[in-house]
Amino acid sequence: MAVHDYLGTEIQIRRQQAIHSRKDWIAKTPGAYNGARMVGFDDPERVGWDSVRRVAEEDGLVGFPGARETEILAAIARHLGPGWHTNTWLTYTGTPETVLPTCEAIERAVTLPTAWRKEIYLSPDDQAIGEVQTLNMACDILPYPAYYSRGEDVPIITTLLRDKEGMPVATGSACMRYHENSRLGGCLFIGLISVDPRCRGKRLGSLVNALTLIESHRAFGWTKVHEQVHESNTASRKMIEACGLDRKEDLCAVTASRDQARFSA
Repeated sequence: MAVHDYLGTEIQIRRQQAIHSRKDWIAKTPGAYNGARMVGFDDPERVGWDSVRRVAEEDGLVGFPGARETEILAAIARHLGPGWHTNTWLTYTGTPETVLPTCEAIERAVTLPTAWRKEIYLSPDDQAIGEVQTLNMACDILPYPAYYSRGEDVPIITTLLRDKEGMPVATGSACMRYHENSRLGGCLFIGLISVDPRCRGKRLGSLVNALTLIESHRAFGWTKVHEQVHESNTASRKMIEACGLDRKEDLCAVTASRDQARFSA
């Protein structure tokens, strides 16, 4: 299956290329991170709003995870100025002590059909990356660029479930994208959970989410985790809650964009 270095619209591809070109700056800048499809800032005050605004103007999109909604929206308006569209996601968080036992229980409870299998990748080959990208797109999710899935810029793990014919039916990814000295240092980000529409209703979303959390802790030893979801996405919210993460009522994730960019439902 074909693998794509970058995917999306022309604007999205140019943005992804620009993000990758900032690898060295991001690596030495606590408070900034490579989110693959956008540059994000978990501590914009530490980075400096002049730098945040420069990236925002160049890319037309920036993100702010784990923020207090009123405060970050006011800061965006004050520092970036008019003409920016914002989208907001709910934030769910957890620790290994609360998340892993719940995920292990899901792994025991959800039995895959005969001859189905799970695969865990720290550095997937092009075949696997192409399959994951295709499944993401089938679920209306903008995939990660190939270099990102290979773990070239941030430590990342990918889970893939295959049916008896070897076809991908569910996938998820988790990465340690935050600078170790940033506000969210040591925090795992998990996302891109995708289930083949023909295989929904079998708890595969909860299973692949749980497996990704378990395997990422073995690989990276994260101390906290967060997931983001739109408030209207009831199915994903139930999946996240089933894996032991709790909604943080006072926190959200926000993107500011020129083109009203979104990555999933």
